[in-house]
Amino acid sequence: MRQSTNVVRPEARSYALTMQNSCGRPAFHTVLSDGTRPDIVASEEERRLVEQHVGRFIITWGQLDLTLSMTVAAMSDPTRPGLLQANFIEMATYSKIGFLRSLLPKSWQDGQHLLELLTLGNKYRNDLAHPVLGMSGTHNGREYAWHLWKPQKGSAFSLDAPQMLDQERDASIAREALLVLMRNEYIKASTVTDFEAHPLGPAVLSQPGTWPTEEAYRAFCDRVRTIFT
Repeated sequence: MRQSTNVVRPEARSYALTMQNSCGRPAFHTVLSDGTRPDIVASEEERRLVEQHVGRFIITWGQLDLTLSMTVAAMSDPTRPGLLQANFIEMATYSKIGFLRSLLPKSWQDGQHLLELLTLGNKYRNDLAHPVLGMSGTHNGREYAWHLWKPQKGSAFSLDAPQMLDQERDASIAREALLVLMRNEYIKASTVTDFEAHPLGPAVLSQPGTWPTEEAYRAFCDRVRTIFT
């Protein structure tokens, strides 16, 4: 039986040797730790920050979604929240937000602010979950560094550090507000007057929490006061 062998043509071998760098790798193979491409190192660091943000936000929103199921169940029927929670967990997030909307008085401003926060956050979560991460380019006259691209829609949006921190902070605040709504004073409330007697802002700030820096803590508190005024 004839055996096949892989034969490397001399011209191909010569090209590969020519393309090797000083470390013996092909020139188009880059190892960032060798310090030869600081421009790519900076770009990869930017990408890492974006990827970390996407991961953190998706995880935070997953925790928020579970809390939303618990809150809606508790406010719907506090005598059997566990049974209802199993049903709500299966619902889409936007449906749970709609259900919560039906439970809160339309004239209770704190409640409406929370619903807005949840609606915007859910849209942002979906924006992060489905597109692909792209490199720099131009779309509709706008320049992007690392950005999220939606191939099916032909659209993109960029991410910057302040925006990423704001979105993560708002998701954390929304989750704390949902936890607060499971307190007896809110579950037993039946009129807008009952709800207004217990503002969400101070209640959220009374929740236990951990922050990496004093600056992060103050930014959290300031944002809570801005949302629930």
